[in-house]
Amino acid sequence: MINLLPTNASPTLNCGEFLASVRLAFDSDDQHSEVRMYFYGATQSGWDEIRHHAAAWLGRGTARKITAFIGTDDAVTEPEALVSMRADGVDGRLVVSYSGIFHPKVIVFAGAPEWLLMSGSNNLTRRWLSKNVEF
Repeated sequence: MINLLPTNASPTLNCGEFLASVRLAFDSDDQHSEVRMYFYGATQSGWDEIRHHAAAWLGRGTARKITAFIGTDDAVTEPEALVSMRADGVDGRLVVSYSGIFHPKVIVFAGAPEWLLMSGSNNLTRRWLSKNVEF
């Protein structure tokens, strides 16, 4: 079990510092084989905030993989971020065909008996990862 960084906790709610918790999850996880990331948008500076942690996680297992599903609404997503993700071994997928707005902010550590779901209001951008305290 990964011990995240709560800022407000109760038996039913654990609201934590998202960026630090994502880094901690990548750094300490030794049981999951897959990470799925779903974000409304991604920028190079946002990917830079977690890329070394994600790359190290990938390097600690032979069958590990990361898939990122990234939206294209409002021109938030930067092509450079997707190029960097691919260079770091992440299978980046643009979500472009849907009705409405693709607006998730979720990371799932899967492939073990217990999955870890991390959700917040944060997009994969430096500003939103480091400044947002919404939920």
